Amino acid sequence: MSGNGGAGGDGGGGISETGNATGGAGGRGGSGGIASGAGGAGGLGGNVETSVGNVVGGAGGDGGHSGISGIGGSGGLGGRAVTSGGDATGGRGGDAGGGGVLGNNPGGGASGGGGGQATSAGGPNAPGAATGGAGGNGAAGAPGQAGGPGGAGGHAASTSGVGRGGKGGNGGAGGFGAPGGAGGAGGTGTGTPGSGDGAAGRHG
Repeated sequence: MSGNGGAGGDGGGGISETGNATGGAGGRGGSGGIASGAGGAGGLGGNVETSVGNVVGGAGGDGGHSGISGIGGSGGLGGRAVTSGGDATGGRGGDAGGGGVLGNNPGGGASGGGGGQATSAGGPNAPGAATGGAGGNGAAGAPGQAGGPGGAGGHAASTSGVGRGGKGGNGGAGGFGAPGGAGGAGGTGTGTPGSGDGAAGRHG
C-alpha cells in the first residue's frame, strides 16, 4: 500500500576502437504503492566512447509513478557520448514520473533528467558534430503543489564540427493555485566552424 518503487536499472555502456556505438537506455523506475508510495527514479543512460565512429548516449529512464499521495520518481540522466572521429550525440534525459493527486508532496512535482554531454574530438582529419541530449520534462504538480522542473540540456563540444547544446526539458504544469515548474536550461555548445546553445525549456 505504501512501499516505494525501486530505481530503474542503468543502461549499459561501452568503449569501442572503431565503429558506431549506442548506449543502452536506463530502465523505468518502479511504481510506488497505491496509497502513499513514492515512484522510483529512472536509471542512467549508458555512456559510450569510440575512437572512430558515430556515438549516441543511452536515454535516461523515466521516473516511476507514485501512489495517491506520493511523489513521482525523477527522470534519469542521459548518457554521455565521446568520439575521436565522428558525430557524438548525448542521450535524452528521462521524464519525471507523475505524483499523487492529494497535494501533500513537500517538493511539488518531480524533476526531469538532464541530457547527456557530447564530445567530438577528432580534429580536422576526422571531423564530426556534437549535439547535447535534450533534458527530460518535469512532472505536473498536484492541487496546490508546484510543477517539477525540466532537466537541463546536455553540453556539446566539437573540435572540428558544429557543437550544439541540447534543449532544456519543459517544466511541469502547476496544480490548482500553484506555479508551474521552471524549464530546464539549454546546454552550451562550442565548435569549429559553428556553435549554438540549446533553447531553454518552457515554463510549466
